[in-house]
Amino acid sequence: MFEIIISEIPREGEKREFKNIKIDFEDNYYDIIKANVDFCSFFIYKSGDDIKIKGKIKGSYSLVCSRCLEIFEKDFSQDVSVTFKPFYETQREGEEIELTLKEMKVNLYKGDRISILDLIKEEIYILVPLKPLCREDCKGLCPICGKNRNKEECDCQKEEFSSKFAILKTLLKEGRK
Repeated sequence: MFEIIISEIPREGEKREFKNIKIDFEDNYYDIIKANVDFCSFFIYKSGDDIKIKGKIKGSYSLVCSRCLEIFEKDFSQDVSVTFKPFYETQREGEEIELTLKEMKVNLYKGDRISILDLIKEEIYILVPLKPLCREDCKGLCPICGKNRNKEECDCQKEEFSSKFAILKTLLKEGRK
């Protein structure tokens, strides 16, 4: 259902639309829990053996905040422009090859099918920030008691951090006088 069958792509190309796709991220590599794709629209066409896909994906995904560990939802809208090239088994097993920058921007396909779900997942992975935050001013967890400081304050005493470089602060203050 969420596949492109390459042999069925007409010469002039075709427009494909998908709605209400629910994706669970079991691997959870990027703190993504799930995604709800409200709408995606693609124009798919062949260019020789290459398959080109252009379009747009809109929806939301659920992430884990890197400071307070709460799950939050974020909307997204992403333009897509992807090229798939056929995979040729010319490399021997275990042999390492160096890819050029141009080669790294290309996806490979094997057989007669391309998964739309895999394409959508890749596009969502690109959108996820390195440090997802539920909000910019997230206070995070207390390092002593573990309470979520966005929801409640705690009475824990904050330790003064003593750094070897603290002396530099005093020198900076003295230099301004």
